[in-house]
Amino acid sequence: MTTRVLDVFSYHCSPKHKRGTFDAGPPRYQPGATKCPDDLLLSDIEGLLEGSIGVEDRPDCPHRFAFRRSTNGIEFFETKRGGTRTDDREPLHRHPVSAGEVPPAVLRHWYRAKLLTAAEYRSFVKAPRK
Repeated sequence: MTTRVLDVFSYHCSPKHKRGTFDAGPPRYQPGATKCPDDLLLSDIEGLLEGSIGVEDRPDCPHRFAFRRSTNGIEFFETKRGGTRTDDREPLHRHPVSAGEVPPAVLRHWYRAKLLTAAEYRSFVKAPRK
């Protein structure tokens, strides 16, 4: 039986990345924090989490990356432990990151799965690393 990511983890919003009201209440944006896209809904976030790739190739790895295609281009997200546990699942917090913050192994996985084109993969792998 395959373990689904949402069976292991739950998403918890952090208002410090929000410009508008969200499931965690009013925004409390903090300078220096990356801003989340305004059009990202909770259902989108859960889809990103379910499709995310762990830094370690195992379903229970909490340090994960995901991406989506939007009108702004490809947007990357990093997920780490964080939030208050409300059930048996481990709480995770997600925030936007640059291509240079995504490990090359994760980019390679997306390329091999045909989720990124060869040109996109080359561009993102060459992005300045943070």
